[in-house]
Amino acid sequence: DCDHTIDSFKCIDVVSVYDGDTIKVNIEGIHRYFGEKIGVRVSNIDSAEKWGKAPCERDMAELARRYVVHRINLAQDITRIELRKAKRDKYFRI
Repeated sequence: DCDHTIDSFKCIDVVSVYDGDTIKVNIEGIHRYFGEKIGVRVSNIDSAEKWGKAPCERDMAELARRYVVHRINLAQDITRIELRKAKRDKYFRI
């Protein structure tokens, strides 16, 4: 069942992982201008920044990115990925 609601999207395809708290997704059944390669900022997660000033911050950002890739790969093997309580932020990310 891939029916979306007003604030939740089901059957999400993760396209890429930017860092530990930002991914890009395709949302099935949504027009491509709004549903393809859409940035998603995971709420309540604050990851190290990929473009941080300190080398140790960039290293931690890469570790966080790899962890998220691993977890998403596990989830995609087991179940569908969903976005819940979705809303837009100031950068138009979900």
